[in-house]
Amino acid sequence: MKFKPSKIIALGLNYIDHAKELNMKIPDEPIIFLKPPSAVIGHLEKIIYPEGVKEL
Repeated sequence: MKFKPSKIIALGLNYIDHAKELNMKIPDEPIIFLKPPSAVIGHLEKIIYPEGVKEL
C-alpha cells in the first residue's frame, strides 16, 4: 500500500438512524475514537487473520 496513515480518527454514532439501529442514546456531542494504522489495507488486499482467531 502506498499510503500509510500515522493514525485514523473516526466518529461513532454520527447519524441518528445508526444510533437508533443500535438502541443507543443519541449523543449530545460526537463520539471520537481512534483506530491503529494497521486497521487499513489497500484495495483488493487480503485480510490477514491472526493465527488461532476463528471470528473477527
